[in-house]
Amino acid sequence: GSIFQFRRTGANLRPVAELQLPPNISHELEWLLLSVRGDELVGIASPGPVAITWSLATGQHLGAQRLHSPVGFSSWCAGGGGELYSMGSANGPDTDRHTWGLKSVPSVGMQV
Repeated sequence: GSIFQFRRTGANLRPVAELQLPPNISHELEWLLLSVRGDELVGIASPGPVAITWSLATGQHLGAQRLHSPVGFSSWCAGGGGELYSMGSANGPDTDRHTWGLKSVPSVGMQV
């Protein structure tokens, strides 16, 4: 669905902005992660996964890119410097069931 910015005044919350999805992107997306990277907002959504980027200054859509993540990597997180990672259970003879693997996600700039 849509991404809204809200402003709180006391106990009231009211929408002040809505970021428009690009026309070729499904409006049935489930947002898995929203992250600010410098002056951009990056959203990672399912199905796909797909990453979509907007300018925070203008609200303009900057690009979208399908993401290739390893099988089983279905969770997402952001690092302190704005890096994006996909996460999934690590496997192999030296891992236990509570070990997670991280895979860096490149910057978005390509159209889907």
